[in-house]
Amino acid sequence: LVTGTGFSFKIGAIYRITDAWRLGLSIHSPIFMSLEEQFNSRMTTTFCSANYMSQSPDFQYAYDVNLPWRWQLSTAYVLKKKAIFGLEYEQVNYAGISFAPALDFSVENTMVDSAFGLSHILKFGMEYKLEGLYLRAGYQFQSSPRMNPISSSMHLNTFTGGIGWQIRKWVTLDAAFALHQRTNRQSVFEGFADLPQANVEQQNALFQLSATLFF
Repeated sequence: LVTGTGFSFKIGAIYRITDAWRLGLSIHSPIFMSLEEQFNSRMTTTFCSANYMSQSPDFQYAYDVNLPWRWQLSTAYVLKKKAIFGLEYEQVNYAGISFAPALDFSVENTMVDSAFGLSHILKFGMEYKLEGLYLRAGYQFQSSPRMNPISSSMHLNTFTGGIGWQIRKWVTLDAAFALHQRTNRQSVFEGFADLPQANVEQQNALFQLSATLFF
């Protein structure tokens, strides 16, 4: 059983250059989480003549996890109140992930520092309004935070689309679709750079349908 609490801070601002063009900047603090694990183990063996059971005592362990800082820079443009275009850049340094107490997680923290680095995220999206219909499309690119040259090819590409339909003033329907694509190079035996590697392509699709009622 794992329980815990966490908190973070976010601050941002939007500056309107013109009525149609605006700029945005936001900073997200690390997520500070305090977790507590409670666990035990039990083994039961059954023979024809007898049964045996062994159980460990209850263990309890508390630790902290800190996730990295994030900052975002964005811009948006509204075209004749019919269409809106948005562009956003986000940067995350995954080497900032840390576990505490540091003495208990010195190995894990060292591995995080050496295995992970910066990840760059670029997002583009647009929405067009047409007689009660709202058409949306978007694209996101996220670079791999892994420092390993083989794993650095694990860039993530996401393609999205959607349509909203305002049936009445008090009810709307919405359909959305997202396709995640990632290509990775893997070797059957780790640690042997001279062995051939396979290109592994991963695709995940998500479809969502929702309805909204206004009162």
